[in-house]
Amino acid sequence: MAALLHLLPGDTLPGGPTVLGAVQVRSATQRWAEYLLTGGPGGATLWLAVEALPDGTERSSYWHRTTAEAAGFDPDRPALEGRALTVVERGHGEYRAAGEFGGLPGLRAGTGRLHYVDYTGPGLRASLEHFGPAGLDAPGSPGLLGVEARPPA
Repeated sequence: MAALLHLLPGDTLPGGPTVLGAVQVRSATQRWAEYLLTGGPGGATLWLAVEALPDGTERSSYWHRTTAEAAGFDPDRPALEGRALTVVERGHGEYRAAGEFGGLPGLRAGTGRLHYVDYTGPGLRASLEHFGPAGLDAPGSPGLLGVEARPPA
């Protein structure tokens, strides 16, 4: 399973999804990867997040992603689907991205700085991320909202 942290655009996962874009992230305390997948069951586009855990294992989850603005998400009053969200973690790190990202603003191939805020609420996990070029602060970039999804069938 360790190979999930090192997927590249063009790699194919069991069941048929193909990696379109790959983002590798390192913060002071964490390491994770995010992959834009296409061609899975039903042809849907979905994000796969893989986190390196302190015990050496990995945790993976599927996510839907859009801009915070398109989702009507207000970070000053975080809520989704009428359910209030609580901040569980915030931080920053460095990222390296390769491939295509479905036209999401602020996220493109290259390296840069990532700022994130993770949320939880009743039956929900969400993350707001801002990507910026290396050497620049990222919070002014469009916020990309990820909401945990059920695994594809």
